[in-house]
Amino acid sequence: MKWFAGGSERSVKALELIQNLQNSIEGKSEQKEISQLFQRYQSELESNASSVPFILSRMNVELFEVLTKHKINLSSEQLELLKELQKLSQIRYGY
Repeated sequence: MKWFAGGSERSVKALELIQNLQNSIEGKSEQKEISQLFQRYQSELESNASSVPFILSRMNVELFEVLTKHKINLSSEQLELLKELQKLSQIRYGY
């Protein structure tokens, strides 16, 4: 995705990545907290409640709080998906 991509493009990509993460978590009881977090933010992205970068930024903070609090280990596939998701919240301003 281009650094100058708009909110709707970021939202579509974020929803796709969240769905992929949800699929990789499915059936793993030790990761249910992450699944619940993704469900909340997926709903928020779908409803366009706030700006997409703001939603993604809040999700990143809460996600890493959950990961450290519950000492959850992620697979390498899940880590790659999370890295892609994090990139969506980074906006570069060029002059």
